[in-house]
Amino acid sequence: LGFAMVRRGGGHAAAFMVGRDSRLETLRSSWVTWHELSHLQLPALPPRDAWLYEGLATYYQEVLQARLGIQSQARAWTQLLDGFDRGERSPADGTLAEASEGLFESGAFSRVYWAGTVFGLEADVALRSRGGSLDRAIAGAARRWRDDLRLYSSAEVCAAWDQPLSAQVLRPLRDRYARRVDFPDASRLLGRLGIATTPSGVELREAELSALRDAIMTR
Repeated sequence: LGFAMVRRGGGHAAAFMVGRDSRLETLRSSWVTWHELSHLQLPALPPRDAWLYEGLATYYQEVLQARLGIQSQARAWTQLLDGFDRGERSPADGTLAEASEGLFESGAFSRVYWAGTVFGLEADVALRSRGGSLDRAIAGAARRWRDDLRLYSSAEVCAAWDQPLSAQVLRPLRDRYARRVDFPDASRLLGRLGIATTPSGVELREAELSALRDAIMTR
């Protein structure tokens, strides 16, 4: 698999550039496939919201591979924690929304992508703790923009995800993330999920939310 990107003109689509000798299994086992297809869960968003659309795609590229048996649950969490570490080491300049808007000028890709991925995890855990899930929120709102090519904002998207709930959950979380200057600290949440880093790698332990952790990665 050489390269892939989402195309919005004329409809929502993902375009893949592949070599003559590429095989279906190569396409299936590449994170690029699941990242680009995951973008299609959202409508078109402006550059200022790159942290949301790239973060959600990065979150699901690991989750979907675990659910489909392409990688183990432990491997998926390892990939996510490695990304969080890279994001935390990325220089911060302005808010997350500002870094997203000037992404190609600043080169703050690690910060923008992985801060958005922490948002995806935190949002999924918050919804699952209420008996729902990020999957369900995305599916419930998808019909709003399935045939709509206009530009949405992250605030509109999160408000749509919140609509079936009895309280606002994702919109306030979105507001906090967009204004963040520091990289989000996921350590407490990871501890509650029973995800620990040891000298031999990531270890999955019994914890307060370990059943929820396993549900995230289960088909």
